[in-house]
Amino acid sequence: MPASIFAQMQIVDQISIFIENEPGSLGALCKVLAAEGINIRAMMVPSGTDYGIVHTIVSDHETALQVLEQNNFRTYTSSVIELELDDAPGALARLAEQLLHGDVDIKYAYAAVVSGRGRLILAVSDAEHASKLLGAKRKAARS
Repeated sequence: MPASIFAQMQIVDQISIFIENEPGSLGALCKVLAAEGINIRAMMVPSGTDYGIVHTIVSDHETALQVLEQNNFRTYTSSVIELELDDAPGALARLAEQLLHGDVDIKYAYAAVVSGRGRLILAVSDAEHASKLLGAKRKAARS
């Protein structure tokens, strides 16, 4: 895969939060994080019936976990790949093909395009192996 389609890649910690599927639940979650000065850098809220699992990348992972626990949110953490790639036809196809050839399964992804660059979060079967295939670096933990 041409290195030029990637601007940066890293392994980051994602927090997944169980919330009830009712009006105000997502707002309450966001308010708890905002009250501690925690910025939500990425979020995926899949549809569900009675409850949902919100996947987030935040500015201060450890503090977010503490404040969520203090406010009775059930959470778990997983390692995901965060990368920036070209907003061009075939860029994601080439990425997916490289992971396929390395026997890495993409569980889910969420993305956006900003200023001509795609920002992609990939939950994969093996983040460490995927990072080696893609040349990613683990993001340094914040204190």
